[in-house]
Formats: sequence, C-alpha cells, structure tokens
Amino acid sequence: MASQGDNKWVYSFGAGKTEGRADMKNLLGGKGANLAEMANLGLPVPPGFTITTEVCTYFYANGKSYPPELKDQVAAALSAIEEAMGAHFGDPANPLLVSDRPADSRTFGWLAVIELIALILLPGLFVSFLRRRRLAGAAR
Repeated sequence: MASQGDNKWVYSFGAGKTEGRADMKNLLGGKGANLAEMANLGLPVPPGFTITTEVCTYFYANGKSYPPELKDQVAAALSAIEEAMGAHFGDPANPLLVSDRPADSRTFGWLAVIELIALILLPGLFVSFLRRRRLAGAAR
C-alpha cells in the first residue's frame, strides 16, 4: 500500500470515466470490479463509485477511524455524479438518489453511511413525493 496521503480509496465508473477493471476484484470487490468492467465495455452503467476494500482494512487497523483522504475523495466522486446526473445530493427540489451496495467478504457495517444518506436525502425525497402526489391529484 502507498504511503498515507498517496492512497486512492475511491474508484469512479460510468459517465465516460472509469478507473477500475474486472481484474481488480480484491481491491474493488466483485460488484465494483464488474461495474467498472461493464462501463469499460461501453454498457450503459449509471455513474457511481466504489470505496475500496482497503478502507475496511484501514478502519480496523487504525482504531475504527477512516483514512483522512477518504472524505475528499468521496466528495469529488459524488460531485462528478451530480454533474453527470444533473441532480444534487441533499437537494430537496432535485435530489440525487444513491444506492449503497456493500458486498465484499471484507466489508464492514455501513449503517452509519446509510443513516447519513437517509438524514440528508429524506427531506428531499419527501418534498419530491408530495410534489408528485399533488400533481397526480390535480390531474384527476
């Protein structure tokens, strides 16, 4: 592993920029490597990113803390998705919908991440739901 500060913890895929490959399953997990490979083949994969399995290793080797570079790398990857999708994470008027898929054998609990996503997105999802319901009611 590279020295701290040089680590790449996040690999993006889709939207014309794919950083992973099928042969990177140990680093990206099976789903992450396969999504990257599908994007490399030109299949219509929505843009996304994979947090490497090395984050799990780091987490347990460093007192259950995340690598210091992780937050900025996730923010940059999320920003690229927002640009590609024309939606924004946490925006009540036009929320970016995301999905979390931990599946590698070395994956640790992502409950905190899911809770954070829910806290940020639920207000936007609720407003969007109400707007759609009003529009459907007006069409009757």
